[in-house]
Amino acid sequence: MTTAALKTLLDEARVATGLTDFGDAHFETTVAAWLSDLEHPRLNETGRTFLRRQMLKNMIKRLQIIEYWRCHPEILEVELPPIVFITGFARSGTTLLHNLMALHPAARTFKRWELMEPLPPPQTATYASDPRIARAQAAMEPLRDTALAGLHWVNADEPDECPWGYIDGSGILGVGACSAMPQWELWLRQRDARQTLREYRQLIQLLLWKNPVPDGGFLLLKSPMSTQGSQLAAYRETFA
Repeated sequence: MTTAALKTLLDEARVATGLTDFGDAHFETTVAAWLSDLEHPRLNETGRTFLRRQMLKNMIKRLQIIEYWRCHPEILEVELPPIVFITGFARSGTTLLHNLMALHPAARTFKRWELMEPLPPPQTATYASDPRIARAQAAMEPLRDTALAGLHWVNADEPDECPWGYIDGSGILGVGACSAMPQWELWLRQRDARQTLREYRQLIQLLLWKNPVPDGGFLLLKSPMSTQGSQLAAYRETFA
C-alpha cells in the first residue's frame, strides 16, 4: 500500500507543478516512512488529511527548488559565511537563545517564511516587506490554538529551525508528529541525514544569493534535531 500511496502522491506533485525531476531518490524513503504511519489508529481522518497535505506541499517545493537550481547553477557557487550553530535538547531554551543571538547586527538568520517559501530567493531591498511574510502568517494562524502550536510557536517573521528548510520531507513539523506516528519517529532517529543536509546546504546558498549576511557577519543556524543519532556528525561533515 505504501508503494502505491507514494506513487500517487508524487504524481500529484508532478501534476501540480508540471515538473518531473525530483533529484536524488533518497527522499523516497522519507516519504514512504511518513506515509506508512498515516493509517495509525492514533490519527483521525482530519489528521491523516493534514499530514498527507504537508508532505505533498513539501514534494511540490522540492520539484520547484531543484528546477530553480538547474536554471541557476551559479547559486551553487555562493560561498558560505562563518556559521554559528545552536543545538541542544528539545525544550532546553534553544529558541530563546536563537532569538537573542539574532538581535546581533552582524547576524543573518533564516525566518520561517523564507524557509517555508524560498522561491524566488529573498532580496535584501525587499526582505522586510516581502509579501510571503503575510502569506505564511495567514497559513499558520489556523494552528495557533492547537496543541502543536503550544509546543513551538514561531511567527512568520521570526527566526526558525533548519528542518523547515529540508526539501526531502524529513523536517516536516520537526518531531511534532512523532507522538502520533511511532514508525516515523523510529525512522527519523535511525536515518542517515547526510543527503538531507547536502541539499539543505544548497538551499542556504539559494537564500543567501540575493540577501547575504552583513559585511563581516555570520549565519546563525539552529537545529535541536541534530542531537539525535548521527545527525550532529552529519552537520559537521556538511558544513566543515
